[in-house]
Amino acid sequence: MNQELIPPEQIRVCVEPFKDSARYVEWGRHTFQRLVGLGGMSPHDAILDLGCGCGRIAIHIADHLSPAGRYDGLDDSPELIKWCHDNLDGRWPNVEFHFCDVQSKYENPSGAIKATDYRFPFPDNSFAFVFAESLFTHMLLDDSKAYLREANRVLKPGGRLYATYLLLNEESRKGIASGKAFRDFRFQFGDSLAFDKDSPENGLAHPEEDIRRVYEALGLQISETEYGNWPEGEGIFPSPFQDTIVAVKS
Repeated sequence: MNQELIPPEQIRVCVEPFKDSARYVEWGRHTFQRLVGLGGMSPHDAILDLGCGCGRIAIHIADHLSPAGRYDGLDDSPELIKWCHDNLDGRWPNVEFHFCDVQSKYENPSGAIKATDYRFPFPDNSFAFVFAESLFTHMLLDDSKAYLREANRVLKPGGRLYATYLLLNEESRKGIASGKAFRDFRFQFGDSLAFDKDSPENGLAHPEEDIRRVYEALGLQISETEYGNWPEGEGIFPSPFQDTIVAVKS
């Protein structure tokens, strides 16, 4: 991996505790492989990355794209998008990063737009593949629903949505109640649970039935559901840690 594509530690740790640059690259590659294998992402797709951060996954997708494909990354962190603009822009002709001025307690507290009011800066039916890796785990349920509606709007008919969650269901609630889950999700925020009372966006688990109802209402047909190991509190690599839903727009 070209070292110029790897951010310095103070940037890497904004997306995960990636003090080790090799782990940063390895985890990005692992996620990319899941997007292809489980999600069905194609080199020819127009791809939208919701919550692209500092390009951890983008640098792997960029080398995967054919001339017919394209990648757009969207993030609400001015610092991370600036790093992408300063270090990744222009390296690939079909890769672009966009700042979304959405209010976020940590990333963009002075943002001009509420997440529930935000409209993605792309026309309807623009993308064949939209993904959100570890985004909805840091968004309140109403904000997540708004982003899912927008993801559906910009997806082409037949396009695929790949998204990860911490889903509340019978099994995960057992893991939380037993103390095995990787965090103590005991604070109620609407129908969702958080482990941090003062900063719920640090990690939110949403009811699986609520998420599935949103997909059904939007006409998103779920093709794959893969549950992660977070309720057992196991390590995050290489096994899937979060729960993954892949859906197709009808």
